[in-house]
Amino acid sequence: MAIKIYNDITLDSNQIKDVSLERLSANPTGFEGQIYYNTAENAIRYYDGSAWIELDGAGDVTTVTANNGLKITGGDATNPVVEVDYGDASNNIIASAGAGTTLLATDTFLGNDSGTVKEFTIQKILNLASSAVTSLTLAVGADSTGSPLTGSGTTGAITLSSRPYNGGSNIGFVPTGGGSTTFLNGAGNWTTPIDTTASWDAEGDSGSQTISNGSTLDFIGGTGITTALTANTLTTTLALTELTANTTAAAGTDRVAGIWSGSQGTKQLQGIPINLFATPTGAIAMGSNKITGLADPSNPQDAATKAYVDAQIVGGLNYIGTYNASTNIPVLTGASNIASAIGDVYSVDTAGDFGPDAVAVEDGDLIIVTTTITAASNPPNSSFSIVQNNIDLATNSVAGIAQFPTGNGFATFTNGVVKLSAGDEKTAEGSTSESLTITTDAFGKITAVDAAAISITTGDITNFDAAVNSIITDYSETITFGDAALSSFPLNHSLATRDVMVQVYDTSTYDTVECSVERNLTTQITIDTGSYIPGASALAALITKIV
Repeated sequence: MAIKIYNDITLDSNQIKDVSLERLSANPTGFEGQIYYNTAENAIRYYDGSAWIELDGAGDVTTVTANNGLKITGGDATNPVVEVDYGDASNNIIASAGAGTTLLATDTFLGNDSGTVKEFTIQKILNLASSAVTSLTLAVGADSTGSPLTGSGTTGAITLSSRPYNGGSNIGFVPTGGGSTTFLNGAGNWTTPIDTTASWDAEGDSGSQTISNGSTLDFIGGTGITTALTANTLTTTLALTELTANTTAAAGTDRVAGIWSGSQGTKQLQGIPINLFATPTGAIAMGSNKITGLADPSNPQDAATKAYVDAQIVGGLNYIGTYNASTNIPVLTGASNIASAIGDVYSVDTAGDFGPDAVAVEDGDLIIVTTTITAASNPPNSSFSIVQNNIDLATNSVAGIAQFPTGNGFATFTNGVVKLSAGDEKTAEGSTSESLTITTDAFGKITAVDAAAISITTGDITNFDAAVNSIITDYSETITFGDAALSSFPLNHSLATRDVMVQVYDTSTYDTVECSVERNLTTQITIDTGSYIPGASALAALITKIV
């Protein structure tokens, strides 16, 4: 819920920091000067008294200046009319880069194409004006000894023709007369190639054969391999379904093929670790066989061997003998300790301090080994569990067995629950105008409560008002400040604490003003008025001690 302020706020040129405008998705009713942030348009809007005006952050155009190629022909500063400046009667657009110095075939000009301005290259213009060519030079390419073109003349209307390739380093188009069984030789003539192949050798993994001209070489697949020849391409495919099914496997002789450490080959079945296979997605049937060679488990879901389980549940506690806690015999702790197994139990027959933590043990207590302990390992107290056999009677300093005699104000109790014996119940005694007298027995139980009306004689309140006023004066101070020069004022007080409440007011209007207050010391505060420079004693600070 917003805080309502029913007055103007004057900051005296100080800043408002980390502030946000009211966020709305649509224009409210509006009042003159209202401002908000429109979340739908991501823009700030203000109300001028009749309409909402949007501040888009771009600003308004106040002046339009025409540059090269443009001119202003009308309108005003808000809505100017801008047109292309053709410059002269020939309608040539004024260029922004000045006069050109070179002209290339790829350079472009603007032209009218059926009422639409389009871009045309110099080459296109030359193609339209071919009849105006007055001379022609047939160039010779760098890779030729003669021109690939020939013409009927060099001036006027010229007919250009291409030359056929006529051999050597000359260039030109491919002459007619060729076929699927001929090729174009270096002299520029079509020639039938001569077959010089007599025979060639073919070799397999075993055996070899000479293939003579005109003979056929067959590519035939074997068991598990098929071949196909299509469009001069030989395709070889594995056909594993053709392989003979085998329902048994011999670990020492049977092998599987695969890629092992980056190289393909075969491997005996017994040489493939089971951890190389993927994680099972179902139960694994062992067929009444055993899983052997397991390590002891370390995680809750690890498999465990029979030996490990037997060690945990069979003979869980193993009584070894008595223990002298005064002499540490047998040596259960320290640098020379003996080896101990989980479940070893010792009974204390001589009291003393046990282990590096010096835990007090007494005759009859049990010491149980909870972790496997090696010899000369200086085990900590956490390797043992101590079970107390006897508990002393409780004292003011020793926890122990306690008794609650009924003659001492206690009622009989059961199941460890203790309660006071019944007495007179006192639930609602006295009032703001009464004083209470409470009577108890020797055990502190209330036996009686008497209420008496409070009576204060006139003599008992002599100087009461003066005393109260004195206390109020001791807990508050008023300090005026201001010098028409500074804006920060350290003010010393005598309240001896930083727990003070400070309020500032104008000494001429008595209006409350908000200032920055710093509690420097138990005897000093500093008031900062920001950019406002108060005159002499223009402000006053009310300082009140809070207890």
